[in-house]
Amino acid sequence: MDGAFPAQLPRFDRRAIPPFPCGTSPPLRRLTAGSGDAMERETNAEKKAHRRKKLTCRGKLRVLLDSSKVELFTVSLVLVYLLFIVIDIALPDVAFPCDAELKDTWQRAFWCIDMGFLCLFMLELGIRLFAWGPIYLRDPFNAIDAAIIIGSFTVAIIVFPSVFAQNANGDSVRSTSQITRLVRIVRVFRLLTAMTKFQKNRASTDVRRKKAKYRKTGSYVERVIDILQKLRKSSPFMEHNEDRENLNFIIDIIVSDQLYAVHLQGGEGGVSADVQGFLQQTGVETATRRNKGQTGSFSKSDFANSGATQEELAAEGADGRKMRQSASRLANNELLWVDKLLDEDEVSAHLADAFKWDFNMFELETKSQKHPVLTMVLHLVHTLDLEDQLPINMSSLMKYLTVLEASYNDPPFHNYLHAADCTHGTTYFLLQPKVRQHFSPLDIYSLILAAAMHDCAHPGYSNAFLVNSKHEFAILYNDSSVLESYHVSRAWRLMLEKGQDPFEGFAKEQYTEARQTIVACILGTDMKFHFDHLTKFKTRVGAGAFDSPDRKDVRLLLTMCLHAADVSNPAKPWDLSKEWTSRVMDEFFRQGDAESEAGLPISPFMDRSKTNIATCQVGFINILIKPFFLEWCQFLGEECMRDVFANVESNVAKWEAEGEAVLGDRLEKIKTPPPVAARASSAGMKT
Repeated sequence: MDGAFPAQLPRFDRRAIPPFPCGTSPPLRRLTAGSGDAMERETNAEKKAHRRKKLTCRGKLRVLLDSSKVELFTVSLVLVYLLFIVIDIALPDVAFPCDAELKDTWQRAFWCIDMGFLCLFMLELGIRLFAWGPIYLRDPFNAIDAAIIIGSFTVAIIVFPSVFAQNANGDSVRSTSQITRLVRIVRVFRLLTAMTKFQKNRASTDVRRKKAKYRKTGSYVERVIDILQKLRKSSPFMEHNEDRENLNFIIDIIVSDQLYAVHLQGGEGGVSADVQGFLQQTGVETATRRNKGQTGSFSKSDFANSGATQEELAAEGADGRKMRQSASRLANNELLWVDKLLDEDEVSAHLADAFKWDFNMFELETKSQKHPVLTMVLHLVHTLDLEDQLPINMSSLMKYLTVLEASYNDPPFHNYLHAADCTHGTTYFLLQPKVRQHFSPLDIYSLILAAAMHDCAHPGYSNAFLVNSKHEFAILYNDSSVLESYHVSRAWRLMLEKGQDPFEGFAKEQYTEARQTIVACILGTDMKFHFDHLTKFKTRVGAGAFDSPDRKDVRLLLTMCLHAADVSNPAKPWDLSKEWTSRVMDEFFRQGDAESEAGLPISPFMDRSKTNIATCQVGFINILIKPFFLEWCQFLGEECMRDVFANVESNVAKWEAEGEAVLGDRLEKIKTPPPVAARASSAGMKT
């Protein structure tokens, strides 16, 4: 059965080990330092010998030509040759100014030496061309060097007979030879190239010696960097400055912590200052910092009640009381009440479309008597046959969903309705054929619960607000994914009560795997990881990793499903997207009011008197949502491109064309500060 683990691991049986042959004993581990070093040297020598055996003849030549000894020999040879050329140009006219016969004798002797050098250089060129092939000449320096050698050798062959001819014009021959040798002085750049390469080989050798003692504990990234370093030293392409700079950039990025960072360019034609500020606040680009001299606090009661005082909670409307009364009634008689709810024709008819992207969660809230989380999760568990594939205690699950749903606060956006909508969106992505095949029933059950839990007890304020206001939870979670850590912890604490553990009856291994999945995926909903997810996902898609994914890749797909559902409001059909936008902007503006009351700087897009909602949405969609859903939907297939990504494009076009006026009467309501929010902020944000 998929997703199931054995209740008990098999015990180790010593009798199953076959005995050693008679007269022998099992090999003992060498404990002395000397024998261990000798064994290590022997192993390394064997590995090197094995690698040498695998090299072809041309490969061996490349290794030989790139060695320090060969480079040193080449440098010495070029130096000696340049010295002879300088002597040939200067010495005859100084030493034999009037003796033409001695000049001719010197010329013939030196020409023989010159031919010897040229033959050596031709041999070197031939060996290099054989080792690397025509690719060697793609480097301009190598091509020029080869042209000089071949041209000089050709001229020498042509002029050689005239040097020893009896009737040769000595002055003409000397002039020709000196001109050709002057051209060959250009080979000095070969000397510079060889010297530079030799110095780098020496430097890299020193580095390798210093790092030798760390080889045993080296990581994969060290191995990758080592390979790139060798490539930089040995490849003929690396003689290009641009190629060398590109490779240096790759190495620098790998060893830094910026591999998955996204840098957005501002200014004209780039990202607006408001969008950059919003991204910085969410931690996407830079960490949010508290400005010097600013004060503010946020009490625990504010966190629990989403900014409302106890008096205001007592005076809440009939809808809120009805939800809590229903939750209490369900906890006392959960099976009968839930069965009756799910069997109602109106609810059943609406849930028939639960696997469609345009499912209306607002209608389910009404038809389910304000229990959308409970209704949606139970419907999914039943429809996907998870209760038959996993040891789910339905009574414990229903009790847990009851208290989980009741634990959600009532901010405009991050409430139980968003949790239910995220659960629906997560399941939609989970069941796409491209990824469904990689998920076990335990994966699906865990992620459905993660979606229902992911914003448990959300206060309606951002991580940046909690950090800037020095809230106790920001201190507790060290300013890192404060809300996400709190949601996981708060939701998991609900499981500790007797009779409301959704994993009751699961094997220990199943519980451990489910918890790891849920924690990782909920922490992954922090917007500061948005571009990390996108970049890693694109990298793994490009590598073909999802054709046969390992557990780490499966966990990445699960995280992508939940995160995509969490930020999917701009990908909904327009009517649904507009309603979600109105709610999230209302929540943003309430935070702006609270920040103003607390003496904190108002976050980008949260000042109700200055923010243009359409501008906010266009920037958010174009910078964050559109690139993400383009990659995600292209990977999932044509259905997602048609049903999901098409909405992203049409929605952003509508915001650009009609502006925030498209919200109609709702716009004035959003822009008007509610008295409750004003009183809550003044009560909870005292400095």
